[in-house]
Amino acid sequence: MTVTAISSTKIAGTFSFVAGPTQGTATTGTKTVTEGQFDIPLQNPGNYTPADNVGSTFGGTLGGAPWNAATVVMVGSPASGTLAGGASNVDNMISITISGITGVGTYALNTGVARFMTVTNPNGTVRWGGSNALSSGSVVITSLTTTRVKGTYNATLQPSLGATGTMTLSGTFDMGIP
Repeated sequence: MTVTAISSTKIAGTFSFVAGPTQGTATTGTKTVTEGQFDIPLQNPGNYTPADNVGSTFGGTLGGAPWNAATVVMVGSPASGTLAGGASNVDNMISITISGITGVGTYALNTGVARFMTVTNPNGTVRWGGSNALSSGSVVITSLTTTRVKGTYNATLQPSLGATGTMTLSGTFDMGIP
């Protein structure tokens, strides 16, 4: 996508892409879109600043390959003492549970406290990690406010359901707290 014009009243540009079939459908092949154009008037022009807890990122490497989440969900807020959430794309889902949070710091996985990570394929038939000795490594919380939690993770996960070999993952997260 290329933005060719932007002002307080409109945004315009061009785009092209190749799309594959939707996951879970019998459709095969690809669709190619070329010479796409957009010219969108902006309603209520002016400055828009989203709330500080809007938007989240979770990415890094998974098994040595780059990995970024398309969806990030927080189900347990650090204010409760537990960071619990998930990050997923069409290939994998990463779940994180870190209990005993007291603020910025390093939280070791596999310490007898509920601190672990898992990686699961989309249909849930292959999984690495989980509690106890299935997860090793750490999660480092580098910033914690009432609206955001930021940090890094570095883990080695053992196979736990239909998986073989270990899974390594490392990266960063920046999650809005609902």
